[in-house]
Amino acid sequence: MLKQLHRLMELSARPSIMLHVVRLVDGQHAGMSGHFTILQFAEEGATDYVFFDTLIQNIAFSDDERVVEGHRAAFKELQRMALPPDESTAFVDNMIEEL
Repeated sequence: MLKQLHRLMELSARPSIMLHVVRLVDGQHAGMSGHFTILQFAEEGATDYVFFDTLIQNIAFSDDERVVEGHRAAFKELQRMALPPDESTAFVDNMIEEL
């Protein structure tokens, strides 16, 4: 785990990456059911997709607008719950020190 935390800190130093931590003490959230990736394309009329875990198969994908929008809402909720980047890196730094 320590190696993973160091890797997170290394990646968070890149200008294109923002680290946001959702702490366990913050309670249940949409991200607890599995990871998901939203693919949104800049081209007008392009279809957006979401890739996600399900109980039946490891990875599924959908271009159903309701499914994509549901995952967008979950992502916004995770952003709302998460610590800001500076507090997130401090949190991870603290975890590294404790290990």
